[in-house]
Amino acid sequence: MLLKTGAILLTISSGFNALLASAILTILIIFKKNAPFLYIVFDETAISQLNSKIIAMTNSLAVLFNASAASFSILSIYVI
Repeated sequence: MLLKTGAILLTISSGFNALLASAILTILIIFKKNAPFLYIVFDETAISQLNSKIIAMTNSLAVLFNASAASFSILSIYVI
């Protein structure tokens, strides 16, 4: 019983993580917006003053991380 409950909770958690990572990838790739990290750390005026290479680096790291997180979450759902 406890093992089945743990597997259900892990599946729900992995599904939520995959959904969140896929949503961030959609924002970055399809809608061409900046990474959510930039809006959490800086305000709009600070983002507009940043160098374009810094913004591009942040966006590319966000794409790399979220693609890895989404694939790992989907793989863990499959394994569970």
